[in-house]
Amino acid sequence: MKNLGVECVGQAVPQFAELLTQVEQKKFSGMFRMGWIMDYPSMENYLGPLFTTGGSSNYYGYSNKKFDKLVEDGRAAKTSAEAIKLWQQAEDVLVQDMPVIPLRFGKNVFAHSKNVSNVEMDLFNRVDVTKISKA
Repeated sequence: MKNLGVECVGQAVPQFAELLTQVEQKKFSGMFRMGWIMDYPSMENYLGPLFTTGGSSNYYGYSNKKFDKLVEDGRAAKTSAEAIKLWQQAEDVLVQDMPVIPLRFGKNVFAHSKNVSNVEMDLFNRVDVTKISKA
């Protein structure tokens, strides 16, 4: 990492299962890249497993009592709106602590036309074809 003055050499791990085993057993040294795709439309889907103390996919050892409490309170909220507000506050804690460096490397190809309207993308960057109308 030339701009930080840190010597960094990549190490390929061909099988994700091997990398996961190394990370879970704390045998992996240095930086590593993990991937996570939300598979439910809830912020808790990634906040809980990835960042709560002892979370099932918290391989970095991140721990913050304030964050944990906000996620827990969001889970117990009476309404979705109340839960979202609490989870957004939890995300604010993550921004301050920055336990991981978010990377974005996906590639999306888009086009447009005057012949269609109501083109909307879902949270997975897929076009919702049921909403497209002919202009």
